[in-house]
Amino acid sequence: MGLLARILKKKVAQTVAGFQKKNQRIDLDWPLKIRLGSTIRFDASLFILAGDDLKMAVPASDCVVAAAGSYLLGHSKYYTFYVKDTEDVEWFLQLGLERSMAVGSAMLYQTIDEAYPETAEDWDLWLNEETGLIGFKDFQTPDGMTYQRLWKQEGPDYAAPWCYDESVTDDPFVPSSFNISHHAMLYGRSIRRAQGFRAGGESVVENLLADKIEDDDGACIQISAGIEVPIMSLTIL
Repeated sequence: MGLLARILKKKVAQTVAGFQKKNQRIDLDWPLKIRLGSTIRFDASLFILAGDDLKMAVPASDCVVAAAGSYLLGHSKYYTFYVKDTEDVEWFLQLGLERSMAVGSAMLYQTIDEAYPETAEDWDLWLNEETGLIGFKDFQTPDGMTYQRLWKQEGPDYAAPWCYDESVTDDPFVPSSFNISHHAMLYGRSIRRAQGFRAGGESVVENLLADKIEDDDGACIQISAGIEVPIMSLTIL
């Protein structure tokens, strides 16, 4: 079950007698003027230039924002917009803000694998503080692709993952529906050189986000693949 599906299972309860929602929408000052229910159009040329090696699926149509979250990572604030296309295929768009609160980065991800550890030994494989898969210097997918650690890149063989709490809502009048705890590490690999993708034909980097997510319903491991998308290439409708 993708993260968006988990979110939508947690629909905000209907108001009851004696309680009313605020009249003011809480998404009016979100970055790029994105709101719940907005449509986001991605430039297809970005994925064409990246080639056929991407692990994530390419959005075949415009995507609708079904939920959104925000969190602090280090000294930076991030927004995550959980989107789905007309066939209910899910992605999440992650926007990082600069100190000026302008959008400094945009990454589009899709969850490509999930694991549900059942025993302490299973969890130790992922979270061991010396050899855990989430935090080790490289990460290998079942098909043999190897990704190098991007966060704490110059550290030892194992580096502690980033831990942060994300406040999520799927209601434009409710600031926070529930929280998701993350225990994550970011990896990446160069998949090809693409003339025109960036100046000088720099390599296209595919990111891999290895993340233990936990909410009131339990915990699981989610592996998501993604690429950076130029902010100016996003069309918000």
